[in-house]
Amino acid sequence: MARQSLKAAESGLQAVQNAIGGMNSIRDQIRETSKRIKRLGESSQEIGEITELISDITEQTNVLALNAAIRPRPPAKRVAGSRWWPKKCSGWPNVPPTPRARLARW
Repeated sequence: MARQSLKAAESGLQAVQNAIGGMNSIRDQIRETSKRIKRLGESSQEIGEITELISDITEQTNVLALNAAIRPRPPAKRVAGSRWWPKKCSGWPNVPPTPRARLARW
């Protein structure tokens, strides 16, 4: 009977040690998961800040585009190459009606 009690006690001890080992393993997994969740939270916050920055840039771009559309534009400057245009246009009323004749004149 004493042997059976000793065997039962040893078996109980082994079961308790296995349970403690399992709880320690679970505790370690919880710590690792907690660290990952914390890193995800930090990354999420960084992503939120970047999204806010992009939103601000978009808003500023829209304001700049609106300002550009509203602002009166200065008159177009004449460039050196634009002098031929009045010369060519001045002859238009005298151009014969056929396309080939027009091309020959130009």
